[in-house]
Amino acid sequence: MRHISIAAFDDQVNNRLRRVPETSKLPIWNTPAPPDLSSCSAFPAGFSSWQRYHAVEVDKITGITFFFLSGRLFGIHIHSTEEPCAMSTYERFANRLGPRIVWIYLSISKKDRLLVLGVREEPKRRLNILARTQKLGNVVLGQHIKGGFKDRCLGKSAPITLIHGEPIEGYPVHFFGAYCALSSATPLPDPFRLETPGPDPIGDDSYFSWAPVEGVSSTITFIDQATGFCRGIMFQYYNGGSRAIGQCRLHVDPTESVIQPLMLCFRAESYRSRSDKMHHGIPQGWECQLLRGYVKFWFTSRSSFLAIQN
Repeated sequence: MRHISIAAFDDQVNNRLRRVPETSKLPIWNTPAPPDLSSCSAFPAGFSSWQRYHAVEVDKITGITFFFLSGRLFGIHIHSTEEPCAMSTYERFANRLGPRIVWIYLSISKKDRLLVLGVREEPKRRLNILARTQKLGNVVLGQHIKGGFKDRCLGKSAPITLIHGEPIEGYPVHFFGAYCALSSATPLPDPFRLETPGPDPIGDDSYFSWAPVEGVSSTITFIDQATGFCRGIMFQYYNGGSRAIGQCRLHVDPTESVIQPLMLCFRAESYRSRSDKMHHGIPQGWECQLLRGYVKFWFTSRSSFLAIQN
């Protein structure tokens, strides 16, 4: 048996996508038949001595929750029929980190398939997860990175096996990669375009997501129980695809479901946490728009803003 683990990276290569080197230590896996680490394409986001790994066949799961803090990836929860809720992973964060953590859900419908997995890195160490599905195309998860970034391919052929290291408490995920039959040591097949969401309505540190609103078969709205505000929305489409915007905290927050929606209705409100008083912003009342074009959604751990663009 070959003994493989991860070696430290020096300053000259600490931001480069590398094949994982071999050393004399044996990593601990969540599966008895893990992939060969030397065959995995990986993004190292830290400088730890990595020991514990998780390998997940993406075609066999229902989704992934990525936990972000200050634009960096701090945790991963794999959703399955056995573990549909990510709260068990969230509870591992220290109390000082928990309120600042942002949940971002990548929905993987049974009728869809993950075709490409990658990362977008910028000099401040912020990270985007890049995903491409068969039904709905490109998804970029994380804070909006405006420029000066590098996109890297981790897996570009289904089926993809997701590989990640178990993070040390209080530190970002130190190893994030993928394994697939075809080599990923080439650029992304068809680049992920740089989104232009426009001015950020709630601050430069917000996260950005979007989704098409045509061909929607149903929606699930996730509600902040403390304020009554919308945390996020999950869209199901007639073509079998699914996409989440904002924070969709499955089996954690109250939800409202609508089958065959005709309009998207919303209103702007603000919330004063100190006085526990809610007051209406401008415009007053509800605004409804037909499901045309796409919805843009900015959010942080405590706030959100939605806009429709035809």
